Amino acid sequence: MKAGKLTASMFSLCLPPGSSLSDFFIDGSQVVQEMYITKRTLLNWRSTGKISYCDIFGKIYYFKQEIAKMLLEGRKRSIKKTVKKHTAIKK
Repeated sequence: MKAGKLTASMFSLCLPPGSSLSDFFIDGSQVVQEMYITKRTLLNWRSTGKISYCDIFGKIYYFKQEIAKMLLEGRKRSIKKTVKKHTAIKK
């Protein structure tokens, strides 16, 4: 083992007992599928700071809680737009 290299066993010491990386993080391919976006969009979000990420063992992971929050915010915006459209039509 090289000095300064983080290993899986060292990282697991930071997690609560009985949990794994997948309990807290999601990889890019999963984000792309769940949010119906392209890989390029995800890269842009990461580059502009719209979404946080971690580089763990050379692979990029995103926080599940943050993804869930973004999905909920998008849903709320969508509902507001739908309500505005319906009220405008009724007038």
